Amino acid sequence: TCLACHGDASFVAQHVQREDLETVLAYENSIHGGITECADCHEGHLVFPTDDPRSVVSRMNVSATCAKCHSEVAERYEKSEHAKALATNFAQAPTCTDCHGEHNIREVSDVESPMSRPREVQVCLDCHLDSPEVQERMTHTKAFVASYEWSVHGRTAASGNLEAAICSDCHGAHDAMKASNPEALINKFNIAETCGGCHDEIKVTFNQSIHGVALIDGLGDAPTCTTCHSEHDILRTADLRSPVAVVNVSKEVCAPCHESFKLSEKYGFLSDRTASFSDSYHGLAGRFGSAESANCASCHGVHDIYPSSDPRSSVHPANLETTCGSCHPGATANFAKGSVHVIRTREGDALLYWIGAIYIVVIVVTIGGMSLHNLLDWFRKTKIHYTHHKHPVTRPISEGRMTGLYVRMTLNERIQHALLASSFLLLVFTGFMLKFPEAWWVLMMRDLIGDPLFNLRSLLHRIAAVVLVADSIYHLYYVAFTQRGRQFISDILLRRSDFSDMVQMVKFNLGATTHRPRFDRFNYIEKSEYWALIWGTILMTITGVVLWFENYFMAEYSKLFVDVSQTVHYYEAWLAFLAIVVWHFYYVIFNPDVYPLNFTFITGKMTEHEMAHEHPIELERIKDQEAANASDV
Repeated sequence: TCLACHGDASFVAQHVQREDLETVLAYENSIHGGITECADCHEGHLVFPTDDPRSVVSRMNVSATCAKCHSEVAERYEKSEHAKALATNFAQAPTCTDCHGEHNIREVSDVESPMSRPREVQVCLDCHLDSPEVQERMTHTKAFVASYEWSVHGRTAASGNLEAAICSDCHGAHDAMKASNPEALINKFNIAETCGGCHDEIKVTFNQSIHGVALIDGLGDAPTCTTCHSEHDILRTADLRSPVAVVNVSKEVCAPCHESFKLSEKYGFLSDRTASFSDSYHGLAGRFGSAESANCASCHGVHDIYPSSDPRSSVHPANLETTCGSCHPGATANFAKGSVHVIRTREGDALLYWIGAIYIVVIVVTIGGMSLHNLLDWFRKTKIHYTHHKHPVTRPISEGRMTGLYVRMTLNERIQHALLASSFLLLVFTGFMLKFPEAWWVLMMRDLIGDPLFNLRSLLHRIAAVVLVADSIYHLYYVAFTQRGRQFISDILLRRSDFSDMVQMVKFNLGATTHRPRFDRFNYIEKSEYWALIWGTILMTITGVVLWFENYFMAEYSKLFVDVSQTVHYYEAWLAFLAIVVWHFYYVIFNPDVYPLNFTFITGKMTEHEMAHEHPIELERIKDQEAANASDV
């Protein structure tokens, strides 16, 4: 009867301009066609235009009209944020017909329905992404809403997979509420259950974990699914942009909670664990993007995290051998001997703390003493040079010009020195790059040379170590089996006179005496540097081998043994580096007597003037020998 008019094209065109004929005719093919009559929605004689507030199908009334048949759905809708917005006369608040259509309503399982799984997301985004009015009322940004389209759920849904999560799976169909509402599906305490609709096995595992139990107990600080995986922009774990990607999970997911002093005080866990991990071998490798190094989840689990005292925990003492063995084949019970998280404090790992403390004292005293010694030396020599420049002394050419050259380093010795210097500098450079991956100069170097070359830093460190050790072994052969080498060792041995020379040199630099000590082939500076080099090379080689083959040494001895080696290696590296910079570089570069550079390490020779100034006793011996040889001839 109604279609006699409303189904007539000429009548519609003449009298009902606001109505679309095809939409009216689509009613017969809708889910309501053949079940309900027009009057069930439009109420017989009381028919008003839909924009008239008296109309039962106006925006403000249509949900009540639908409720006559769909009472349960309408009851859920009334609790939603959509209904609350509608109650405030917000023009863009959605009603039943905005989402489902009017005369052409179809079952949601029908692909033609706007609420079908393939089409629902677009209906939601039409308002939440494209409506400025809706955006103004939302607490989330437009970018946050749009990020769903790039998430693992959004991409999977767009590919046609009907099992992928869409808006209503997480927010609810008719009862979408704010997350702050305890009844909301996205309320923090309901998230695990909501996600469990698709990820049921993970939900069960998570609910048994320390985090899941805490949530069930009502602890709002405990993490839930979205805390770690994010909300709209959930990405695959293999995606490096994901917070739970292996290169991100420790820093972006675990650290924010576990390094929080507030949370640690509140719940009684230690807040220094993330810092200790970050400084560990695993942490350093992860900070530089290694996808193979262990992160928090590698040891503690992902969804099945338990207290370390729980026998189910992968970090329970009884399970550490298996846990470590997943990455370290051949792991033994010794892997568990020592702290997993190394905390160098008196209360934590006291042995490592005292090793570090002693080294710091040694470094401060040694490098401080070197610096003071060199500073006095520089001031004294600068004063002498200034005085000679201001009051030059004229001498006969025969007395003032010394042009003879004396061999200081043979070619063999220069090659040894070149290998030592280059390998040492490369070790220092690559070692600090590995230890401080986020330092500004490291990042600058990464940008300068690119990732392919930059990622070779670990290999270069080991190559330099092999070169240094090989050079040291050859040096042992040289000093043991060659005449010049044996003489070198004899000349560079420390003697009692070296101490008195040092005292006299300090007095000279302070102006307490006008006479410099007279040195032989090697002075106390060169001797102390050489024997410090020997000691440092031995120590760095031993600890370096332990760190290189850490699996073996942890299995044979303990993790503590490796931690001690790592601590010694680190502080000894600082001591060696600072000693070379403060002590050696000063005497071959910044020393006023040789500035800008002592070229002996290149030419192998010293002038007679340099010999007379630095090694007068050796020069006298050489001249006496030359005179003796001449008299024999």
